[in-house]
Amino acid sequence: MSRARRAAPADNFYASVTDLVIGFLFIFIILLVSFAIGFRIEQNKLQRAAELQQKARAQLLEAVVKRAGLDPKKQAALDQGIIRLPQDTLFDNNSAALRPGGEPTLRRLASALQAEVPCYTRTRIAACPKDSAPVLDAIYIEGHTNSLRAKAPWKDNWELSAARATRVRETLVQTEPGLGKLLNADDKSQVPLLGISGYAESRLVDTKNPAAAENRRVDLRFTMVPLK
Repeated sequence: MSRARRAAPADNFYASVTDLVIGFLFIFIILLVSFAIGFRIEQNKLQRAAELQQKARAQLLEAVVKRAGLDPKKQAALDQGIIRLPQDTLFDNNSAALRPGGEPTLRRLASALQAEVPCYTRTRIAACPKDSAPVLDAIYIEGHTNSLRAKAPWKDNWELSAARATRVRETLVQTEPGLGKLLNADDKSQVPLLGISGYAESRLVDTKNPAAAENRRVDLRFTMVPLK
């Protein structure tokens, strides 16, 4: 009997420690489940926000293409946020001078951009579509060349492609000066929306025929603000 009585406090101690450990484990499981649920909710919110961004951008690009009178059948990269300008009306080989049909095309595009784009930036206007939202981070005017080597006065295809992008931006802003004043949708950065870049022949659309005229083009790439 005396041995049983002496063992009882030790048994009670181990039982209490076991209960405590089980309690901590139970609390940990509850916290882990709560974290997983919260993470899933935030993930769903980000996914929904991304879908809304994609929808808003698609609406914008379709409206610009239609208003500018561009051929929708030639806009194969529209779902990637890219409006592709017709190479047959903009530039000849080894040239950054607009062809006769290039300037009217860019003027129509400038008017379309000025009418539609502000609704998707910080510089919003009153008459905006119901589903529009400030989603744009930048519109990059991207110059490209085919694989043919640039000749004088150009140093190389990089310089030529950048000159083409610059020429397009100049024409757009000269036609609609307001385009040069648009700010992106990021509350913190507040930087100009329009930018330029040159890619030479590094981003061919017709890889089987690098010298094809389709590779000698200018793209407008619409990028969206990062989700937070």
